[in-house]
Amino acid sequence: AATLVRAPNNFNSQYDSVRLTGESEGDHAKWLSLWRTVESGIADLHGFPLWLKDVHNILHESLPGLDAAFTRVASRGGEFELDFSAWQHFARSAAASMPDVASEEDAVEVAELVFGVETSTISGVQRLNFQGFVAALPRLAFGLCNPQFGKTEAQALGQVVRSARVKPVPWALM
Repeated sequence: AATLVRAPNNFNSQYDSVRLTGESEGDHAKWLSLWRTVESGIADLHGFPLWLKDVHNILHESLPGLDAAFTRVASRGGEFELDFSAWQHFARSAAASMPDVASEEDAVEVAELVFGVETSTISGVQRLNFQGFVAALPRLAFGLCNPQFGKTEAQALGQVVRSARVKPVPWALM
């Protein structure tokens, strides 16, 4: 029988999030709005909420670079939304940057799973807007760094978790 352990969430972005140097109050409020979407989409990942503050801080500090990456990839189709092909290309590029951890096969599989979770349907076509893109990143990073997670039998997965081979989301995002 499995044991479920719940950890308290000691991080509350409304009170604990700190504006970055040079960030206006308005930009910080936009970030907090985006963060609420991210936070609600990662509550089922292994180790939540123990790493929540770290993920918040990593994504917050990386926001300008994420915006530039999204704009570069999303603008290929003339719209600022990612279709599955562009998302899959992004996931493959991410996997290629960490060959000792993830394979291209892992990237394709994880991209499919994450895309289905985070997309909205627009005119019958699934696409990721910037908010969905940022919300999908922790899930993509975790999946790429832990490709065995969710694919093994429960007994084997317990051994994986106990052996500390499961890489937490903040580690995966770095």
